[in-house]
Amino acid sequence: MGSTRTRARALDLAVAVLSVGLAFAIYRDSLTFPFFFDDPLDLVRGQGRSVLSLLMSSQEYGYYRPLPFLIWEALHKVLGRYDQTILHLLPVVLHGLNGLLVYSLGSRLISATGAIAAALLFILFPFTYQVVPWAGALFHPLVAFFVLTALLLYWTARCDGSALALVGSLCAAALAMLTHEYGVVLPLLAVALELTILQGTRTLRRLLVTTHFGLVGSYIALWLAVPKWDTSLTIDPESLRSNGLYFLQGLVYPISGLLPRTTEVSDQAAVTLLPWAAAAALAFLTLLYLYARQARVVVLLLVWFVIAVAPAWATLPWSYVVDGPRLLYLAGVPVSLLWGGAFGLLAHRLKPAPLGTGAAILGIALLSWQSIGILGPRLEMYRAGMDVVRQLVDLMPPRQERPVLVVNLPTWLAPKQNPYPLGHWGVTMAPTYVGLDQLVSVNAGSAPPVLSASYPPSLRDWDYFYAPHGLPQSVEQLAPAVRSAERVIVTDYSASTLRLRDVGTVSTAQPPELSTSDLVASFGDTLRLRRARVTHQSTELMVTLVWECLAAEPTDRTIFVHVYGPPGPPVAQGDGYALLALYPTRLWRSGEFIVDRRPIAIPSNLPPGQYRVTVGLYDRATGERSVATDRDGRPVTDNLVILETGRLP
Repeated sequence: MGSTRTRARALDLAVAVLSVGLAFAIYRDSLTFPFFFDDPLDLVRGQGRSVLSLLMSSQEYGYYRPLPFLIWEALHKVLGRYDQTILHLLPVVLHGLNGLLVYSLGSRLISATGAIAAALLFILFPFTYQVVPWAGALFHPLVAFFVLTALLLYWTARCDGSALALVGSLCAAALAMLTHEYGVVLPLLAVALELTILQGTRTLRRLLVTTHFGLVGSYIALWLAVPKWDTSLTIDPESLRSNGLYFLQGLVYPISGLLPRTTEVSDQAAVTLLPWAAAAALAFLTLLYLYARQARVVVLLLVWFVIAVAPAWATLPWSYVVDGPRLLYLAGVPVSLLWGGAFGLLAHRLKPAPLGTGAAILGIALLSWQSIGILGPRLEMYRAGMDVVRQLVDLMPPRQERPVLVVNLPTWLAPKQNPYPLGHWGVTMAPTYVGLDQLVSVNAGSAPPVLSASYPPSLRDWDYFYAPHGLPQSVEQLAPAVRSAERVIVTDYSASTLRLRDVGTVSTAQPPELSTSDLVASFGDTLRLRRARVTHQSTELMVTLVWECLAAEPTDRTIFVHVYGPPGPPVAQGDGYALLALYPTRLWRSGEFIVDRRPIAIPSNLPPGQYRVTVGLYDRATGERSVATDRDGRPVTDNLVILETGRLP
C-alpha cells in the first residue's frame, strides 16, 4: 500500500512538473510582453478604490468580477507599478496548474494514461492562445482553477463525507463566482457528475448539491444588486446558430482543424462540412467509450461541455463570440478529457497491447503536433504585435506638453489562413475603443496626449492582415494634428518587421539644436534647408533634414534623397513628401520649421565604395527640379545638393 501511494505521488509530481513546465515552455515569451488589448482599461479599474468598493460596485463596467481587480490592485500597491512580468506570469502559472487539475479529475474519471494525455492536450489546447499570454485575461484561467478545485473537493466530500472538503468546495465556488460570472455553472457540473458517475444516496446528494445552489442563489442576488453599466444584449437566432457552430468546432478541434481553411471569418464550404464531421467524430468517440463500457463518462463529458459553453452561447452575440477563442477556456477541460480519455482507451483496449499503445502514442503525438502548429503562428503574431507596442512606448518624448500623433498603428494582426472554419484567429494589440495614451500610460506609468489616425495611401499589403488605429484622413485633414504634434510617429510596412518611425515634427519655433548661422542650401525664395544629417543604421541610411519655410509654397513639390555611386542612376533613393508622406510642401506655412526624418534602404548587394548622398526637390506635375543655391548663393550643379560623401556599406 505504501509503495502504491509513493508511486502515485511520484506520478502526480511528474505530471505537475510536466504541466507547469510545458506551459512555461510554450508561453515563456509572454513574460516579456507589454500590456495590450483591454489591459489599459481593466488593470487600472481598482486604482483609488477600496476593497469594499470593488466588492459592492461595478459602476465602471458592465460585469461583476471583483477578485482579479483586487489581485491587480494589491500587486500594484505592493510593487508600486503594474509589473509586466509578474502580471503575465499569473495566467501562465494558472494554466500549468489547471493542467494538473485536469489530470487529477481525469484520474478519477478515466485511466491514468488518459488523464496524462488530457493534461497534455489541455496545455496545448489551441483556443487558449488568447488567454495565457494576456495579463488581462486572468479571469479565464482563474475561474477555471477555482471551478476545478471546487469540483474535486466536492467529489472528495461526496465520497469521503468530509465536512472540511465541502467547506473548501464552497469557498472555491464562491471565489470562482467572484472571478467570473461563469462560475455559476459549478452546481450544474456537480449535478451532472451525480447523475452519471456518483449515484449515491439521495439525502447526501441533495444536501451537497443544495449547498452549492444556495451559494449560487446568493451570488445572483448580489450580482443583481451591485450597480453596473447597462450592457443588455440582444441575441438573434443567427447568433445562436453561429455561436453553436463555433463552439462545436472547439469540441471536435482535432477534426475541425483538418477542414478546408481560407481567409474568411466564416468559410461556407468548411462550415457546411463541420456538423457532419463533428457528428462522425462524436459517433466514433461514443462507440469507443461504449465498447469500453464507459458510456456514463462520455455522457458526462459532453454534458459538461454544453454546460461550460452555455452562458456564452446563450448570452453573447456572434459579433463578440467571433473574436473569442478565450470563451472556450473552461470548456477545454471536458474537451481534453474526452479526447485524452479516448487515447487512454486505445492504449488499454486495443489488442494486441503494443498496437494499442502505439496507436495511442501516435494519436497523442499527431494531435499535439497539430496544436503546436496552430499555437506557433499565433505566438509569432504576438511577438510582432508586442514589438509594435514596445516601440510605441519607447518613442514617447520625455516632454509631455504637446500631443504625439501616431499614424497607421495596427490595432490587430490576423493570419492570411485561418486554422478553423469559423472565427478570428489573430492578435489584438490596441482596440479602437482604447486610447493610445491609455496604452502607453499602463505600460510606462504616464503618457502625453496621443492622437491616432490612419493615412490609407501609406498602407500596403503585409505579412498579416491588419487594420490601422484611428479614422482614415487625407493629408489636408491631418495637417492640423501634424502642426500641433510634439512628435509624429508612422508605422512603416515596407519590411517584414513592422517599424514605428519618428518621422519628424513641425513647429513655428526654431529647433533648439539649430543655430542662426546654420544653412545648407536654398530652394528658390521660399524654402531653406537649414541643416542635414546622415547616419548609417544597419541596412539603411537615416537622413534628417531641417527645413525653414519662408513663404507659402504654391507648387506641389516632392523632396528626393538620392544615393549615387559610380556614374549612372542612383543606387538608392527616397522620394516623397516630408514626414513620410504626411506633410506636402503645398501645406507648409511661412515661419514653420519642418524636421523631416526619412529612411533610405540600402540594397543588400551594394558593392563597397564611395557614395554621395544628395537632396533636391522637383515639381510633381512637370518633374522639373527646384533651383538650388548653396549657402553662399552660388548655383548648385544639377540642382542636386550633396549632403555627404562617404564609404558604404
